[in-house]
Amino acid sequence: MPTIAAVKESVTISVLGSGAAPTSTGTLSDIKPDSLVILERDVDLVSLAIVPSAEPPRRGVLQDVRSGSGQITLKIKDRNVTITVSERTRLFLNSEPCQLSDLQPGDSARVLSAAGDKSARVIAVVRRSLNRRWVLLVGNQRYANRSLTPLPYVGYDVRLLAKNLIRFYRLPDDDVHVRLLLDFPRTELKQAISQFLEQVTDRTELFVYVAGHAYKEDREDGRIFLATRGFEWEKEAETGLSLDWLAQAVDACQSPEKLLLLDCTHAGDGRDLAQQPDAAAMIKSLASPLESTFAIGSCSAGQRGWSDSQRRHGLFAWQLARGFRGAANTNGDGHIDNQELFTFVRDGLRQDTERLDVSAQVPCLVAPGR
Repeated sequence: MPTIAAVKESVTISVLGSGAAPTSTGTLSDIKPDSLVILERDVDLVSLAIVPSAEPPRRGVLQDVRSGSGQITLKIKDRNVTITVSERTRLFLNSEPCQLSDLQPGDSARVLSAAGDKSARVIAVVRRSLNRRWVLLVGNQRYANRSLTPLPYVGYDVRLLAKNLIRFYRLPDDDVHVRLLLDFPRTELKQAISQFLEQVTDRTELFVYVAGHAYKEDREDGRIFLATRGFEWEKEAETGLSLDWLAQAVDACQSPEKLLLLDCTHAGDGRDLAQQPDAAAMIKSLASPLESTFAIGSCSAGQRGWSDSQRRHGLFAWQLARGFRGAANTNGDGHIDNQELFTFVRDGLRQDTERLDVSAQVPCLVAPGR
């Protein structure tokens, strides 16, 4: 996509050297028709790096990515070409810096090599979005009721998931396919969820992620309600969002491939958490079993969901985000199925809880009709 940028006098312009040659100071006149220009921004343009080319850029489609050996295979017309990726290679996915492991077969790539370099100098990859993929991200962390245990990372979690789904898992970057509902009051939240699900057609793949607090009414057969911004005890039905309603609304929408991700059980010593079931119990308590929706809960029976203060994320959300970045796509087909995602998150949570030396957190996977 063409980019127009104003280059002020304060912008640093450099020319990347080839081989062992150092980077040198440059001017706009160093930009040639076959040069690739790397722009770095803060609010305004900060720096501009010019990559001279000994030959026109090579364009093709990625056939294979071998992170271990640092190589990619690019199909150029009818010929496969192996390209070496070194520590000096600059990698970009949809114009943003990335890692070699982020690239996937099927990506369109432009490869630029400088004179004297045995490896690629720049690999710029474009990954097209898929209009059939939709996601609804619901997060609640700002509660007026101070008796609720603080959840400082929910906002970070939903934004990280949105970012990775758009950038790596090919969701369109718009408010139609990716809807983020953070700290909505109950009435507005219910309305926004209904409106979003009504737009989902029968040719889509739908993800619904819900994070925040959820509590069971204080009676044996009590229902479970998601705590919204104005949640009040003894008025759960009026100030919270029924989990039964949400699950049925997701299950009833037209998408043939639906996944509900429930992240509403949290570790801590707050008195409110005594009324917060584990994720497996929440799913099991639904008045009507899910008929066409898979569900993955953040933890199993008797467990809680942990957070990592250094990452500033919940463990479950962090592993989901890593999975959607591509790590869960074990067969490399570009589609992460429910079992792939569950297995990846389960293994990642095991490593995280061992690293943090906390009790186990094992996600639960529930298939439709169970």
